[in-house]
Amino acid sequence: MWSPVSFYGDDPVRRRAILSYDGHLCGSQQIAQWVEDFLIGNGKEPFIHDGLMLPSAPDCGPAGPLPHELAIMYAGVNWDGTRHGGIFRGLDGKVPLKFYGPPSAWADRGDSYRGILPFDGVSVINALREAGIALCLHKAAHRVYNCPSMRLFEAAAAGALIITDDFDF
Repeated sequence: MWSPVSFYGDDPVRRRAILSYDGHLCGSQQIAQWVEDFLIGNGKEPFIHDGLMLPSAPDCGPAGPLPHELAIMYAGVNWDGTRHGGIFRGLDGKVPLKFYGPPSAWADRGDSYRGILPFDGVSVINALREAGIALCLHKAAHRVYNCPSMRLFEAAAAGALIITDDFDF
């Protein structure tokens, strides 16, 4: 159970799936508490591992040195509007940027928009290595449930410098 509860907590299909599991590994104490409450509330004895489950990223080999020309990379795969628009506008034209995601969401980013990255496990890591700097910003739900997005772990696997928002994780 890694993602914030708001991503699946109201989905009847996912709720049935959660009830069908024999045990749970959770990404934060907040998620573990929700799982425990949900299971007990549905008459099931919770079996939740005491430790935290943190995601991993594929091993793409040693990252090597940072590129000579650094750029800030941001992948907005599940883009949700203008969540970080002020940050992007503030950086635009001042530093090299590389944005990835759906064309309709990034049409106003001009030359900074680089297209869509495939969901193949390594393209994001390779794009991060090419840029050298990862901008890892989170939805409010990530902060509420104290579980960062996968982008932090991909950036670490890429050996990129990480710029992220501040929260407990």
